[in-house]
Amino acid sequence: MTKPDVWGAFTEAVGTGQEVELRRTFERLYRSELGEVVRFAHWCVGRDHNPGLVPGYVLDPEEVVRDAFTQLFLRCRGIRKDPKDWLLGFIRKKLKHDAAKSRREDKEKPDAQRQLNEWQERSVLPSDGRRGKRRVESSLPPDRRKALRKAVISLPKRMRAVIISLYYRKDSVATTASILGITENTVRQTHGRAVRKLEEAIQ
Repeated sequence: MTKPDVWGAFTEAVGTGQEVELRRTFERLYRSELGEVVRFAHWCVGRDHNPGLVPGYVLDPEEVVRDAFTQLFLRCRGIRKDPKDWLLGFIRKKLKHDAAKSRREDKEKPDAQRQLNEWQERSVLPSDGRRGKRRVESSLPPDRRKALRKAVISLPKRMRAVIISLYYRKDSVATTASILGITENTVRQTHGRAVRKLEEAIQ
């Protein structure tokens, strides 16, 4: 069965200017193309940005894609180029902007935040590729890693869960919110409070 031309239908609806048809074709386009566009955003992050330079919760492809679709709908009547090309271009520019912004802000973060970034441990399989016990790598010295781990454990339950999700598991804000059953805004607010508490604990 041939896949419906959702982009063509949306472009045609933009041209007619009929609001009901425009919303209908946009919703159909969003449902049809969301997965593919999210994969494109993840590909951009992997190709254009070193994830080690920017915390994963900053470069969140899913959030960027949702914002891009929203902007596409709001600006569609003024877009003169192919809407799909515009959408993908918006995503690449937004990811590049977010990466550059997070690098600038990283220099101004408190010591606790910098240590958390360095604490982003990753499980690594044995070098021979066999199944077995995973080893953990981190750029943080052992003594500082131990102190930070102790401080994280001392956090209230929700704060601790958010920090572990964002840094240890490297989940996105959206994934963290889904796992913990809270909103994405609550994740961000909890993260900020947790960092302040950690800053007090490790001083």
